[in-house]
Amino acid sequence: MKKEEKLTNAKQIEIVVEALLRLVKGAKSSESISEYVYDEKGEKRLKSCKTTVKVANPDVESIKILLSLKNEKDFSKMSDEELEVEKDRLFELINDLKNK
Repeated sequence: MKKEEKLTNAKQIEIVVEALLRLVKGAKSSESISEYVYDEKGEKRLKSCKTTVKVANPDVESIKILLSLKNEKDFSKMSDEELEVEKDRLFELINDLKNK
């Protein structure tokens, strides 16, 4: 049996909510690429190293999904201003939970 199949429903929901929270908050990721060359003695040495930082903005659809899971409200009928207020409230809630 695969590891994924052994997860309970509660654990699966927890994993999905954690993934949604990462999308809701946005994220930074970095990728490093190192290029090596061999010198006359056959020893490997670093020629260059490049690091790229990518920034993912908060995802509005993830916010709507998370809100619908938590509150079971119909957010498709909310105005942009109402969604922004709810997003800010959730950000504060998420930060409070992380700080505990």
